[in-house]
Amino acid sequence: MKNDLYKKFSRLMLSALTGHAKVAVTIAVYSVFALLLLAYVSVQIYAGVLRQEIAALEQQRSEGKETLNKLTGEFVLSSSRDRVIEYCETKLGMVRLGIDNFEVIAANDGAADAAPPAALTEKQEAIPSAYRYTQRQTNESLGQ
Repeated sequence: MKNDLYKKFSRLMLSALTGHAKVAVTIAVYSVFALLLLAYVSVQIYAGVLRQEIAALEQQRSEGKETLNKLTGEFVLSSSRDRVIEYCETKLGMVRLGIDNFEVIAANDGAADAAPPAALTEKQEAIPSAYRYTQRQTNESLGQ
């Protein structure tokens, strides 16, 4: 039964392609072939466009990874402890302080009574509630 169906179909196609079938059948067969070819070409073009888009996205992704790696390296370089210490000492003029070369004092805010600054000792556990405390390096510890 299947063989008969295939034989009839192949005869119809062959007669339509050779021009021995009726005009309507020949037009229908050629129209089906044209649609199939059009669909195939459209799919091939669309697949090519998609391949190009994928390649462009992969290129963007690799450039993004490259930029991320570069920025990560710069971050690691600029955030290392030695680099921060060097920057603070050279650019900002900060001096590394030890436990014995600074004192914490309270500054008078232009009060009428000129009381001497209150020196805080190491034995105190909490800073008093006065405001405007500062850390100041003493001249003796600087060697001046």
